[in-house]
Amino acid sequence: MNRCLISKLLAVAFFFTLATKDSLGRPISMPNTTTATPTPQIAPVKLPNMAAVATVLAGSTTVAASSQAQLDSSDRDYYQFLVDAGGFAENQPGYVCFSDDNRSGGFFMFSAYGYDADYDHAQGELLALQSKAGSALDAVTPAKKKELDIMSARQNGAPYVNLLTKGLLESLSPEMQARLRSGARVLDMTDYEKGIRGGTIEFLWDGDSWSLELVPKNPHAGMGSKTFSLNIEPATMRYALSGTVTKAAGRGESAATDTRQYGGESGVCERVPDPR
Repeated sequence: MNRCLISKLLAVAFFFTLATKDSLGRPISMPNTTTATPTPQIAPVKLPNMAAVATVLAGSTTVAASSQAQLDSSDRDYYQFLVDAGGFAENQPGYVCFSDDNRSGGFFMFSAYGYDADYDHAQGELLALQSKAGSALDAVTPAKKKELDIMSARQNGAPYVNLLTKGLLESLSPEMQARLRSGARVLDMTDYEKGIRGGTIEFLWDGDSWSLELVPKNPHAGMGSKTFSLNIEPATMRYALSGTVTKAAGRGESAATDTRQYGGESGVCERVPDPR
C-alpha cells in the first residue's frame, strides 16, 4: 500500500471542520505508559532538530552521498533518523506504525487515551495500601491482588489505550473531562513524510474502530463529507486505514447520494521503547 490515503486525510482536514473538534479541544500529549502509576504530566510538543537530522543523514560523507542515502532509506530508517536526532525526546507517542510498503515514504505515530472510573479507583486503593505498608515493593497481599486484578481487567478491555488517573484528567479542559468521563476514547495520530512531521488529527472510538468524520464548513460547496476508519487488531497490532466520501448528486426528484471509497492502507504498529 502507499501513503496516498494518509496524505489525503491530512490535506482535506484543512478544508473541513472536525465534527468533534469543538468538544474535544486541542490534542494533548499523553505519557507513554500503561503501568499502574502513569506520570501526571503533559509535555509540550517539541519539533525535531532538523539540523541534527541532516547530520545523521549525511554522516561524514558528501551531500551527494547523503541524497542517495535518502533515496535508499526505508520508512523505518526515516523513523530511526528522528530517534537518533532526539526528535521525540520530550513528546514521545505510544506507538509507531509502518505501512506494508516499507518504502512508502512515511509512517505515523499515535497515542490513545481514555478514562475508566473503576481503574482509577482501584489504582487509588492500591497506592493507599502501598503507603500503609511503607513500601511499594513489598509482597502482594490479597487486598492488593484484588485491586491489581481490577486494573488488569479494565486495561485488557482497552488495549494500547492509556487509562488516565483522576489527577491527570482534572488537568484537562472541562469539556474534555466531560467527554472522557462519559466513556469517550481519543486517538491522536501524527503523520511523518520522509522524516518530516506533518499534522495531528483526532480519531474517536466508536466501539469497534477509530473513526474520523470531516464535514464541510459550507454544506453547499459540493465537497461532501469524508469519513475515515482506523482498525487496529490488539493481538498483532496490525492496522487497516480506509475512508469514504459521500455527497449529494443532482437536485429535486433526481437527487441521489454518491458514495466513493478511498483506497486502503495496511501495516503494523509497535510500541515505542521507553528511552529511560
